[in-house]
Amino acid sequence: MSSLTPPQPTLIVFLVLPVTVMTLSSPVLRQILSASKKVLSGFTESQIVFEFVPEQFISHSMEKLSPYDSALDLLSSSVYNRILVPVDRTMARRIHDYGEPTRGFFMSPTFTLSRPLCNKVSYVRAAHTSLDVMDRYTLLHVAYHLTACGKWILASCVDQRGEAYNLRVWLTQSPGASDGEFEVSDEEYAVRKVWDFAAEFAKKANVEWRVVFAKLGVMNEQEMSGKQEYYPQFSALFSNDFFAAWTSHLTIHVLGSREQPPLHHSVVCVEPDAPWLFIPSSKPNVAPLRRPNPPIRTSPSSPKQQSVFTDISATTYALFPSKHMTISLPPSHTDLGLSQSFVPEPASSSLLPSPAPQSTTNPTTNTMEQTTSTISSPIIIPDNDTYSQPHPITLMPLSTTILIRVPSSSSLPSIKMAHIHLLCTFHSHSYTHSSQVTSCPVPDNQQLHRDITKNYHELAVLAKVRWKLDDNSVLPFHLAAVDAMRMSLDRDWDRLDAGGDS
Repeated sequence: MSSLTPPQPTLIVFLVLPVTVMTLSSPVLRQILSASKKVLSGFTESQIVFEFVPEQFISHSMEKLSPYDSALDLLSSSVYNRILVPVDRTMARRIHDYGEPTRGFFMSPTFTLSRPLCNKVSYVRAAHTSLDVMDRYTLLHVAYHLTACGKWILASCVDQRGEAYNLRVWLTQSPGASDGEFEVSDEEYAVRKVWDFAAEFAKKANVEWRVVFAKLGVMNEQEMSGKQEYYPQFSALFSNDFFAAWTSHLTIHVLGSREQPPLHHSVVCVEPDAPWLFIPSSKPNVAPLRRPNPPIRTSPSSPKQQSVFTDISATTYALFPSKHMTISLPPSHTDLGLSQSFVPEPASSSLLPSPAPQSTTNPTTNTMEQTTSTISSPIIIPDNDTYSQPHPITLMPLSTTILIRVPSSSSLPSIKMAHIHLLCTFHSHSYTHSSQVTSCPVPDNQQLHRDITKNYHELAVLAKVRWKLDDNSVLPFHLAAVDAMRMSLDRDWDRLDAGGDS
């Protein structure tokens, strides 16, 4: 066998940029990104990593020194996790000019979620099978979101253990774009971009994935309308107009495809902005039950004891309702009687439309009264026929699970919730038409939903510890990353360029 070529050293380039430059409207940043892209295209054998460091990040680290999570530690961890590890394919004879590349680059982070202690090996007899016999039915999470401004499509994906991830941002399609004879909506265009992004990521490992596409927020009407006239050959599957763009796309590319390996696709939507109203109990406070101390594991080869640390800053609960629940819509600022979603500064008030005229009462008191009546008071139907529900019934998902994060403090507003609604599930043609359906069936929808909910909590803990995202968030990494990109991009950039308030 020929000797393996040693990997080339990794070149790391640090670019310290002022905060004023790190905006999408900055031409300097666009020029830097364009130059970086050209440089990256010229490096094929060796790696080059560009690390963009905000100037404020360095200045604050010099002023405030923290013994935990210092700026230097965060920067070092970020660079280390971005360096890819070369892996060479073992071959009896190396072929340089023909065939697929024999070297791949993969992520190797500092730490990930642990694998199960007892692995189960399963073999499959089918036309298209995965080479991995240890990680069958591993979850692959994909999250996406369309910004409210209608300019950006955000996507992120991560595997079940957080070993690899990827982020992507696209501009929405140009007005009037079409696919052949049919006009493509923004939702269908986003579905196709997210599908291609997930398929490219899934091909990095030959695993029989359970791919879970998650929409951050509630799906709108356009995403839930079917396109029966586009696919007449599958007219039997579209019995009504209440199908999503995801349903149409998966029907064509999963059920009707004979080339896909065994894959299992599910579509969920996660709503973190519709929490329940928690009211303190009138009963006297009861002391919480003491948790038993975790067992201490001792290694036979080492006399030292390894302690297991438990995070007691918050407790996360998972609810699995037995009854079907409709998808709840979070109240908007119009439902609360507000004309704007934020309080403008006096300098920028002239650039914004004037709010709608209110009554002569105190505006603060009026807002609080409307907020209270919208959330906790019963609905009072007036005598006229102009009544409309503030939150109409949206969809009835297959099932719903809820993650609740309760901090140790007694503050009720700090409780975070995330509703996970399972909408549909599809299996590839190679799975449904093979003997593996009876030999080793895929877990049913109920078990799938439980696995998703449990893994969401695990990835939320990993996002807090490794990526330093929101400490009080209940969202897993891929949804938290999309939410962070949404807060950065979902702004009125035209108004900001004109000198408005951010």
